[in-house]
Amino acid sequence: MIDRPLPPHGNATPRDANPPATGSGRRFATLMENAAQLPSPQVSASSVAGDILYGADAIALFLFGERKYRRRVYNLVEGNGLPIFRVGVNVCARKSVLLQWIAVQERSSSRHDISGAS
Repeated sequence: MIDRPLPPHGNATPRDANPPATGSGRRFATLMENAAQLPSPQVSASSVAGDILYGADAIALFLFGERKYRRRVYNLVEGNGLPIFRVGVNVCARKSVLLQWIAVQERSSSRHDISGAS
């Protein structure tokens, strides 16, 4: 066994402590930087649990009133950027975020409305 002096603690860094960000890694890093600048929400665990929709069936029921429209959920995720997150392979969403997203969609479509009708 060869005795070598250990480097000072402050100079020791793991090999991959700061890997170069590329592709999706760069997007993730940017997302995390932006998220760090957001104010921390003050919510309790029970309010979060009641706000989360787990699975496309639950999201379809919330948005369209019937679970049979789950395919629409996937189409919205891919096409219109429905605000979801994934837990494993399952899509999930927060009711409050979906309601905000709907309000933004309504405001956006009303600006583009070409209506002469009252």
